[in-house]
Amino acid sequence: MFNLPAAAMPIFSEVRPPPLPEMTLLRGSRIGMPSGQEACRAVDVEPLTSAQIGFDDDGNEFLRARGMNERTPLWYYLLREAEVRGIRRFRGGECLGPLGSRIVAEVLLGVMNADPGHYLNVDPNWRPLTVVFGGSSEPRRIDSLRRFVAFAKNRHPL
Repeated sequence: MFNLPAAAMPIFSEVRPPPLPEMTLLRGSRIGMPSGQEACRAVDVEPLTSAQIGFDDDGNEFLRARGMNERTPLWYYLLREAEVRGIRRFRGGECLGPLGSRIVAEVLLGVMNADPGHYLNVDPNWRPLTVVFGGSSEPRRIDSLRRFVAFAKNRHPL
């Protein structure tokens, strides 16, 4: 952060500075952060269209005038992707879109792979427990957060 290029720093003057989101959008594009569209291409994810990037006429014009509708700053892209693509199964914006999900998943996998004490590195053949829970007599594997919570709710502390 202390080695940011001069182009990334705002110029102070007597004129009122632009709003913080606008400055952040411009700074991200000036310092060479990959755009949302570039990140999508890198991981083979279908990018949002230009029409999906903007949220209203003023927003579309702001982005278009700066070329950001085709090269959208990553943080803004991820927010719009969650709002636009999260609408199908959930209310818009309450879940990540494909690119945001991929970034989070790769970070988590990277952390797990880098930890020599992580169970995947200690015992690569490890599998989730198979237990009987939830009033069923059929053993099930605890392979999701939902099943883990169901199992934990039915356990009594010692």
